Amino acid sequence: MSRDAGKIAYRLQELRDKYPNIETLGVEADLANLTTVAEYQALVREKLSHIDIALLVLNAGVMQTGVYLEQNSDADVESTMAVNGLHVAFLAKALIGRLRERVNRSGIIIVSSGLANVVSPGIATYCATKAMVTSFGVGLHYEEHDKVDVLVWEAGPAMTGLGHG
Repeated sequence: MSRDAGKIAYRLQELRDKYPNIETLGVEADLANLTTVAEYQALVREKLSHIDIALLVLNAGVMQTGVYLEQNSDADVESTMAVNGLHVAFLAKALIGRLRERVNRSGIIIVSSGLANVVSPGIATYCATKAMVTSFGVGLHYEEHDKVDVLVWEAGPAMTGLGHG
């Protein structure tokens, strides 16, 4: 899922070229605009009900850098919390039943950040959301260990566009 259909198509083609025997599906959705579990459940019913999902990777991030909370716009704070934090919990909630019902084990990979363990001025909201998804993922691991493998990866520094907007 991505709000950028072109980006989805490009990444899926990369996967198909490298792994021709796997099925892929891209869904265009702006996760910042989905605000309830019910909206995520409706999206899953509409776009994903026909496929068997063996591995769910929850990886999204937005960040405003160098700006203290008071200086961030309300929209930026809401977007950071929704995309980085609530999206992980809400999409996991919308799909966990299907992952548990599979005959074979399922997996969830939650991409967090090493900044989950850092308190830093100028990126406090981002750090807080990553701490949330790390804790959520570890808890989910213990809840679902009998049928679903859950891994939280706290990524280190990477060259991305994150924080440039």
